[in-house]
Amino acid sequence: NTKEIKQIIDYYVEFISWYYKKIEEGYDAYINLDEINNLITKIGLWYEFKYPDKYFETYDFEDDLPEYMDINRLKDSLLTKEVSILDSQYR
Repeated sequence: NTKEIKQIIDYYVEFISWYYKKIEEGYDAYINLDEINNLITKIGLWYEFKYPDKYFETYDFEDDLPEYMDINRLKDSLLTKEVSILDSQYR
């Protein structure tokens, strides 16, 4: 829906404007927007691999993946800063 897409874009434009305003006011960001984007991408890829769609249902490993791929497996693949963000220990 075009209206929904416009609302999403408006929200992100508003967020980025707010973020840069805070930086100008002296906020010391722990990670920058590129690092935030990379973290979100990594979490998304991990989730998609952990819970594959119908395309992968023919493979036997699907049943074992959710059990094997816990949050610790995700953290093993992240940078120290990213783990701190997930654990909320960055401040």
